[in-house]
Amino acid sequence: MHTSKGQEMIERRVELFNTALTLGVVVVVTASLFAMISVSHAESSVDVHIADFEEGMGGAKAFSDPFESLPNARPVRYGRTRQWATSGSYSLRIDAPAHRPGKTTAWPGVTLNAAALPVRDWRPYQYLTLDVKVTQPNTPVFVLVQRSSRRMDRVRWHRHNMGPGEYRIWMSIPGFVSGGDVESVADVIGLQLLLRMPDADKTVFFDNIQLRSEFTPRRSTEDLLGIDSEHVDEVEQLLGVPELLPPVVDYVETLTQTDVDRTRSVVDRLKRIRTRTETLTASAETEARLASDFPSRPFGAYVAPIDERVAFDGHRIGDRWRTALDTVMARGETRSHQLCLVRRRDADPGRLTVDISDFVDRASGETLPDELLEIGLDLVGYVYLGPNSDRERSGFERPGWYADPLLSWDGSIDIEAPRVIQPLLLTLKASHDAPPGRYIGTVTVSQENSDSSIDDNSVQVPVELEIVAVDMPVQPSLNTLVAVGYYGQNNPDFFLDYRISPNSRPYGSIYLRQSEPAVDLEKISELVKKGMTTFNLHQAYEMEIFEWRNQHGIDGAAERFVERIDARYPSQAWDRMAESGLLDHAVIYGFDETYLNTSENRQTIKAVFGSVKERYPQIRTASTAQKMEIEYLDLPIDIWIPSLDHFDVDVAREAQARGREVWTYTIDWEIWRPLVWSRALPWGIHQQGSQGWLYYNFSDWSRHHEREGLGEDPLTSWDPISWPSAGRYGTGGLVYRDRSGDLRGSLRLVNFREGMFDHDLITAIKRLAEDEDTGTIGEKAQRLLDHSRTGLILDFVEAYGGVHTPMQDSIGRSMDQWRDQALRLLAEETN
Repeated sequence: MHTSKGQEMIERRVELFNTALTLGVVVVVTASLFAMISVSHAESSVDVHIADFEEGMGGAKAFSDPFESLPNARPVRYGRTRQWATSGSYSLRIDAPAHRPGKTTAWPGVTLNAAALPVRDWRPYQYLTLDVKVTQPNTPVFVLVQRSSRRMDRVRWHRHNMGPGEYRIWMSIPGFVSGGDVESVADVIGLQLLLRMPDADKTVFFDNIQLRSEFTPRRSTEDLLGIDSEHVDEVEQLLGVPELLPPVVDYVETLTQTDVDRTRSVVDRLKRIRTRTETLTASAETEARLASDFPSRPFGAYVAPIDERVAFDGHRIGDRWRTALDTVMARGETRSHQLCLVRRRDADPGRLTVDISDFVDRASGETLPDELLEIGLDLVGYVYLGPNSDRERSGFERPGWYADPLLSWDGSIDIEAPRVIQPLLLTLKASHDAPPGRYIGTVTVSQENSDSSIDDNSVQVPVELEIVAVDMPVQPSLNTLVAVGYYGQNNPDFFLDYRISPNSRPYGSIYLRQSEPAVDLEKISELVKKGMTTFNLHQAYEMEIFEWRNQHGIDGAAERFVERIDARYPSQAWDRMAESGLLDHAVIYGFDETYLNTSENRQTIKAVFGSVKERYPQIRTASTAQKMEIEYLDLPIDIWIPSLDHFDVDVAREAQARGREVWTYTIDWEIWRPLVWSRALPWGIHQQGSQGWLYYNFSDWSRHHEREGLGEDPLTSWDPISWPSAGRYGTGGLVYRDRSGDLRGSLRLVNFREGMFDHDLITAIKRLAEDEDTGTIGEKAQRLLDHSRTGLILDFVEAYGGVHTPMQDSIGRSMDQWRDQALRLLAEETN
């Protein structure tokens, strides 16, 4: 029986559709169904072998750390072997002894020096690849590329716990070298293949080390779950599933696949199919919602919660999205919302403008003056986060565009493809002098150069704002001590606006060392009045102190540190700080993450901080020395700062019972993490009973000196790598800069500010609950307080996951509801 080509095509499509259903895919036909993502490569160069060990050891020699002195250490064994190879017959075998402090090196491995490298200019290449065989679990593999004779001028790739298997490591050269500064690898002088402090004797093989121009990983052609692989390929093509993109930082490819590896490969492909179908489904649902809420219009406008990261396409309009804004605020409070402009997929509304009316008292009809209610708009921008295997191990599953930077708003926007949704940040800031009342206003979104009075050309978002008779404190209830980083050294008001102490080096950074001048006490006094809670007078820099200890002994190191303090702050400065009350905000921070498990370190801290306390009994000492244990609480540390993920509540309570303060700190703060976590952070700190929070940097972007600032395009070209050797996406980088040099915030910072104001409300409710004269209101406050501590469960594992889930949405909704109840109860108590 013969069939026409048309019939064959129909039958083939039916077969593909059935295959998709078998994979659990729901196919949604949209205009972008057949959209494909292409990958462009830089101009290719001929791939070159750095080492394959066929002709000898390739100049390899045992690595020697200049900071170690181990004359009788157990040696590292290494040499050529035929036991395993991926190129030719030989590979490099390294037998590393278990790390024993003082007896074996912490960095067993080998170095290929400059003479052994056939190519030292790595700029023309995109990838360094190494084939590795790991034979034992928890093998800590490190690869270091030495760029100059300075020890720390190097690129680092590492995996702390590689398991048995055969791998190809793809290191993106532009991704690792300080955020794309390829000029730094124009003259590479060494390649080091190492293990770091192995917990047992380990054996690792290296082979086939190459510089490559293109990303060409192997792809399995085996059937998936009994389905022909070719059918899966066609389903991916039909749905427009993006191909595996080149890694931004690194990619670890499994060379010999076990059953587990094959299963993981299946899962990865199915996840990408699922992600694509979810995107298509969300697009269809959004289109239907838009048609229902704004019939006959080419665009609409919604108010979305601040703790939801909105994608510019393929984003479902959530249950918390509204076509109007009804909110309550305290005086002295700043709150933000997302105003999302959404266009029809098949429409081009052109350039859209946004106008905000005056706010009028509903009862009296009087207009609220602008100085009593500041209203701001910012354009929400996006940064592109590419594939990154290091981040995948932490939960990063979906490469793509992520909303985070806040761009300046010029009054209008054209929502061009591929964007369908464009969020704006709408921020309301009520003055302490704003009279309580209900105020109404309107946000109008119009097509540019059109008459906004014509319904078809404009959309209105009604706003009802209730300002209650509750005053937020100028100084936050949660203490903060930070380092603002390279950006914002001379713009403290920017950080104060986010409820963060503006600790640049002139204003008491945690890294204030001898090379920097003493803090400006006059300026500090002004900043404390504006909301600064804490500043550092001088860092007890552990590396410098340990060097003094080696030269002059522990007591000599302590004496020298106190001399430093005396030289920077004479007696008049201390008198001035005492008279002005600045000593209540001053600390001496130091011994950053210093381990307490050695007697020598504990004795050093005791001597140095003890001498400080003896000389200046009124100053508080603060440290992130770890790990905080009950047996160490007698050390002269007034403010203990354990990390959030290692916080021991029982030890903290004991420290507080002894009169110590207990704060906490975090490191990881990735762009791709759900925004609700940034808001929930102060809540979690409250639930632990911490009294303050420390953070190490707000602008630790690689290549920050040369980095081009944010432009006008919401799809920015900003390089999101903030910690190249660890492949971090935004950790330590929450503040951006535009091309004018002005500081720009982020959605993560905005959500942290929301949480800081929430913390102020929690503190006010706590005081109300503890007041014995408040009666029924006090009982209500106690119930709210109990709810904030235990009833409102903030599952940080769930809140810190890689995608926005219903659980995270529920957390955001719960915080909103609690906040409204707290504000109204406080207003009731005031009245």
